[in-house]
Amino acid sequence: MNLTKLCVLGIGLALASCSKTHVYENNTPPADNSISELEISTYINRVYISLLGRKADAEEFSDAKELMGNQPGLAEREQLLDQLLQLPEYKSNYVLRWRQDLIEGIDSIQASKDMALYTFQLQDSAMNPLIRSELQNRVVRLQNLVMVNQDYLNGVIDWKGVIRRFIDNHYYDEINMGTENFVVSLFQHFLDRYPSAQELEDAKRMVDGFSGILFLQTGNSKAQCLDILFSSEAFMEGQIHRLYQNYIYRKATQDEVLYQLDLYQQTQLIQSIQRSILTSESYFKQ
Repeated sequence: MNLTKLCVLGIGLALASCSKTHVYENNTPPADNSISELEISTYINRVYISLLGRKADAEEFSDAKELMGNQPGLAEREQLLDQLLQLPEYKSNYVLRWRQDLIEGIDSIQASKDMALYTFQLQDSAMNPLIRSELQNRVVRLQNLVMVNQDYLNGVIDWKGVIRRFIDNHYYDEINMGTENFVVSLFQHFLDRYPSAQELEDAKRMVDGFSGILFLQTGNSKAQCLDILFSSEAFMEGQIHRLYQNYIYRKATQDEVLYQLDLYQQTQLIQSIQRSILTSESYFKQ
């Protein structure tokens, strides 16, 4: 190789070694927002468990995947929820969960047996009038308890009516024995807190048949105490927190509570809140 070629080669190598690598700012590749098949499958089964208490069977799973598509958005999730919330099984599972939470899972078979026993005892003409009145009251409440699932399916009662029937029976009374325990149980089950001293005193007075004030409303019976509780905003806030805890394992933020309260005011349906939470990004992505 002659001297001229060596010089040219040397200059080329020198220039190459001195060349700079250019770094461009804001050149980060975009995040991958695609939704995996695993995420879709997991979401479908979680929604089924949340609303029906079980995973989707093979046919249901296939139909749900077809409905959701490859990149499901809010509209697809809402379509799936709308289908599930219309199923009779959804209402039956709703009843079952409150049965387990409030009366330790006592079923209609046991309630029917007890009702038959009390009805037989009422045939005793020599029975003390006070005992007779108590047994007659139990029979009426047990009949309501036996019919709770059917009445909810048929639209005779709404979702609050379901809860109320699981409170208004002697099983719940025996589990939460005494007026104070009864009142405390209401606050802890439905408001997720202990009553203040004044709330406890006034609610106890109502349950025992005396006048009291609860949530700025006056009542003088156990029935009126329950009426006031179930019509209060505090009760709805408690239900919102309960659903958030059940579905995304935390309490709702204040903004979420306000949003869900407004949504509920438009529909008066607990399903509206369930639909909103179960189609949210928080639930979908967890």
